[in-house]
Amino acid sequence: MSDNNDWQSDALINIQRFLDKYSSNSTTRLPLVDVMRFRINAILGSEPEQLQWSEADAEELLGLLKAYKHVLEIEQQNIVQLEASLEFQLGSASLKGA
Repeated sequence: MSDNNDWQSDALINIQRFLDKYSSNSTTRLPLVDVMRFRINAILGSEPEQLQWSEADAEELLGLLKAYKHVLEIEQQNIVQLEASLEFQLGSASLKGA
């Protein structure tokens, strides 16, 4: 059981680090990130090696992770669309100049 708790604790800490890194680099403030951070802190408690979480905690965190993944997928789609638009504009500009 201890190995499982260690793995879960490490996974939560890694998610927390990712959220910290992503949110510090992002210009958009997502309340979802704050909610996820709050829930992870509540699950980890003050001592990560004494991980305490219920099935309901796991289900809630899974739902939050899926929602966050969806937000990131939308951001990625927006970036791809912007990239394609800029490439098209540059292509049009170079054709006009030729």
